[in-house]
Amino acid sequence: MDRLKLLSPFKSKPAKPPAPNPAARFGTSSSSRPVSSSQPSRPAPPPLAMETPAPAAYAYTPELRSRRDVLFSLLLRFAHFLIALIAFSTMAASKQTFTFHTGFTELSPTIQFSDYVPFSFLVGTMVVIACWALVLVALDAVELMTGRALAFRWKTWVWLTIDAILTLLSFGAGCAALGVTSIKGLVCDTQYSASQSFCIHAKIAGSLAFIEWAAMLPSVTGSLMTVLRESL
Repeated sequence: MDRLKLLSPFKSKPAKPPAPNPAARFGTSSSSRPVSSSQPSRPAPPPLAMETPAPAAYAYTPELRSRRDVLFSLLLRFAHFLIALIAFSTMAASKQTFTFHTGFTELSPTIQFSDYVPFSFLVGTMVVIACWALVLVALDAVELMTGRALAFRWKTWVWLTIDAILTLLSFGAGCAALGVTSIKGLVCDTQYSASQSFCIHAKIAGSLAFIEWAAMLPSVTGSLMTVLRESL
């Protein structure tokens, strides 16, 4: 028998010991615990507290203009540029030279706008207005063609401030220029024809300054209304 066991190709495996009962460690039996159908179920754990998202920062949303409004603004700004250019050119072309005799000598003085502070102020104002209007014409043209406008938080306030300042400067330049031409014997002297030509140029430039002031009032009014709508 012992030889057969040694020659047997299959060896018998020892039996596994029974698994320990975890309830027996604590002196209780799982089979002895009564099961009741009326036993309340275990309450679900409370949900995790979700973090309240921080309020989003104020995002500037510019007021979109229609294609008609952009076209109207483009034409109005181009009118500003054209009026300022004509006023500047008229005043710059007013240089005149005339000759008169004093009894012993012959004098040939030259009159030009730089000899008078009001006319120099008018020319400077018209140059600034023309440059500002040309920049806005370019911006409106880009917005009209591409549909994209330059937008930043204080854009309307900047536009309103610059337009208001230039409008007041245009009104002041017109008053100063026409005020000088109204002084008899200072610019508009009827004795010399060349002086009369300079006087005509000065009056035309002064009148164009008033026209420029009137043309810029709609821009100031529109910017002011946009500011009020955004503030409310």
